[in-house]
Amino acid sequence: MEIEGMRVQHHRQGLLAEPDEGAAEVCFGDRPTQRNRQFFSELRADRAEQRILVGEMAVDGLLGDSGALGDLVERHPLVAFGEEHRGGGANDRITLVRPRSGRQAPCIRIAGSRSFRSDGICHGAAHRAPYQTGPSSLEYSRRIGASSSMKRFVYLLLLVGLVGGGFYGYRHYEKMKAPRQAAAPAAPRPAVPVEVAKIERGTVNEEVEALGTLAADESVVIAPEIAGRVIALGFKEGERVEKGQVLVKLDTAILDAELKQQQADLGLARDTFERNRSLSQRGVGTQVAFDEATAKLASAEARVQLSKAKLAQSTLVAPFNGVVGLRAVSVGDFVAVGKQLITLTNIDPIKVDFRVAEIFLSQVRVGQTISLKVDAVPNKDFQGQIFAVDPVVDINGRAIRLRATVPNRDLVLKPGLFARVTIVVDQRENAMLIPESAVVPDGIGKVVFIVENGKAKRVAVELGKRLPGKVEVLKGLTPQMQVVSSGQMRLRDGSNVSIKNAPPPVQTSALPVAPTSP
Repeated sequence: MEIEGMRVQHHRQGLLAEPDEGAAEVCFGDRPTQRNRQFFSELRADRAEQRILVGEMAVDGLLGDSGALGDLVERHPLVAFGEEHRGGGANDRITLVRPRSGRQAPCIRIAGSRSFRSDGICHGAAHRAPYQTGPSSLEYSRRIGASSSMKRFVYLLLLVGLVGGGFYGYRHYEKMKAPRQAAAPAAPRPAVPVEVAKIERGTVNEEVEALGTLAADESVVIAPEIAGRVIALGFKEGERVEKGQVLVKLDTAILDAELKQQQADLGLARDTFERNRSLSQRGVGTQVAFDEATAKLASAEARVQLSKAKLAQSTLVAPFNGVVGLRAVSVGDFVAVGKQLITLTNIDPIKVDFRVAEIFLSQVRVGQTISLKVDAVPNKDFQGQIFAVDPVVDINGRAIRLRATVPNRDLVLKPGLFARVTIVVDQRENAMLIPESAVVPDGIGKVVFIVENGKAKRVAVELGKRLPGKVEVLKGLTPQMQVVSSGQMRLRDGSNVSIKNAPPPVQTSALPVAPTSP
């Protein structure tokens, strides 16, 4: 299709206008590049004739005085107006222009916000459409631009008028309403139902928590000092035994025979010693014979003592009260010297070893009470007492080692258990305690509401130790006050309150009076 020296055809990126010599060309597409910045200077140069094809959705101001092609239209206006161009890059906000110097040069993008319609019609490459040229088209475009600007200005004035009128009406309404509100008496606010609680007195402990391990108070391994065959066991595994109770007894037949032999040798040595001493006193015997008899007597006595000691070692007894563990021996076993037979431990009381940070060094001391919990015995606290503080601080963890004893009469605590230890480092008597539900967070602090003369009063407080369901109050309250424990979230300072849990007033009933006889 040709329009006044221009051939218009479809392109894969839009509608192309291929000009004859001396004509400009226009296209609709979406491939603008940096080279198109030179196009406007070329269009403003002196040309014999320029042709521009503008679609229905060309941006407002494109042909106006301030538009990108304004100078061009004033010089050589020859503008074709079309109602519809179906190109891949044409839309209602973008018009793309290709320079005449390069047919394959990409288009440049010109964006705007408003479009105008022309009298001419062009329906693509299949139809030939009329168009307008010359100064009339320029006047038409300027007229359209001026009309659009005037409409925007009118709309802006209307918007400003509506906003200003609304603001003035609101201010006038507020001024008229204020005297009526001042004249009308304020309605009393309804009372907020709340529950109150009295401040309690109690003992508060300052505590330090630590982790520790349970250990037996005493623990030994029972092992024989002589070899022999086990002939008796005097215990049952896991039971309590008393100090001196026989645990293991070895066969003593050989030891008994050796003892008798040593005792016989001792008798002979004693007789020999007596004869030599008698001869020596009478001056008949020699001193050498007397000395030999004396040495043999001492040697025989020593051998007898050794046999008795071995005989005593054949019986293994408990060195202290405790609980025996699992045995590793049976009756009839031949045991060597040092073989571990059983373990005896004393776990009543039981010890707990734990550590605390060095910053608590001045707060821990011997005799302090501890509270102990173990996972193996849930829901039960054990009480103990510190009996030793290590004089050396552990340089690895900068901690102090402590040891405490805990009564264990039921033997429920076992050595090796993991324990949570709590040390009472300070104790405050008659501390003020309130329900934890009465405390209201207030950004940088804590507040509570108290009731005075039927009204709520907001009081800032300083809290101390927290207990289960309660909290200590250090500052802000006195023991005579009542704090709001429920419903305080609806309160403000000065709100009327009605106490739901107030004690009923005491009512005195008149007693019947017996009639007096005349």
